[in-house]
Amino acid sequence: MTSYRIIRITLLLYVLLLTGASAAGPYSVTIEGRERVTVSKQLVFLSDLADIASARVADDEVILALSKLEIAHAPEPGAVLSISAHEIIEILKNAGVSLSQVGYTFPRVITVKRASRVVQQSEIKQAIENYLSQLNEQVTVRGVMFAKELEVAPDAELTKVSALPSKDLQRPQFSLTFTSPQRPPLQLTVSATVDRWIEVAVMRRPIERGEVVSGSDVAMARLNVQSIPADAIGDISKVLGLESKRRLSAGDVLQRDTFVIPTVVRAGEKVTIKYKSDFIEATATGVALDAAGLEQPIRVKNDVSSKVVSGFVKASGLVEVR
Repeated sequence: MTSYRIIRITLLLYVLLLTGASAAGPYSVTIEGRERVTVSKQLVFLSDLADIASARVADDEVILALSKLEIAHAPEPGAVLSISAHEIIEILKNAGVSLSQVGYTFPRVITVKRASRVVQQSEIKQAIENYLSQLNEQVTVRGVMFAKELEVAPDAELTKVSALPSKDLQRPQFSLTFTSPQRPPLQLTVSATVDRWIEVAVMRRPIERGEVVSGSDVAMARLNVQSIPADAIGDISKVLGLESKRRLSAGDVLQRDTFVIPTVVRAGEKVTIKYKSDFIEATATGVALDAAGLEQPIRVKNDVSSKVVSGFVKASGLVEVR
């Protein structure tokens, strides 16, 4: 309330109460307080806390001025504020009300609750699902959790959902923003239980240890993240031509550490060493000191010079040294 309004109401009450008292007795205006009230606005006025009445038409302006007296700031939606009779009487005095000219009764304490609506789980669940669908994530929200009942202003709308950083993919947290025309935005945090679905490569048929994977051996499947190992392979092309380190059954999720590049050159095997540079290209024979697959590094020993050099496997029995 501005200082101008305070001065105006104070003067109006002072003048009207004094000039109007003699004609109808000292209690032509009565103020009867209520024990419990619910308010919907940010400020609590005397008219919210009490019935203000008079049998005289001449008192209408006094009643209007008393009604507009600001008593307190309202609590948050759903919260409760206690206002004592002593506080109200002091505010009346400071506003210039002559208490000897007014009949008033107040409970010792008046309980003021801010109007609210309870946010339903279904509303939050739907909002989170809509948010995740915009991110093109394949997620099913199974439920939402919060520490206590969420109460917001009756006209508040859920206008924004955003994900919070979380390591738990099955129990992510979200920030919810509720906006209302009469108050600042309200942010709340909730947790959700979700099922996330991703596509991964799986075995179409069983293969034995040492078998090389071909395109007909694997397929893509949509699975729940909970049933997928952390190193699951999501691209079939990454396993084609690789050798399985163990037996796999149909439906097994392909994992990175399950496959190796097939061995093309084995340790102790005779190989052709191809020396190649910008100026010269030559070949020699040698012995592989390691086992390696295509394009993997390998050490070989030259048969003539007995020198050990390093190169890369280019084909079965062929090592290129640069």
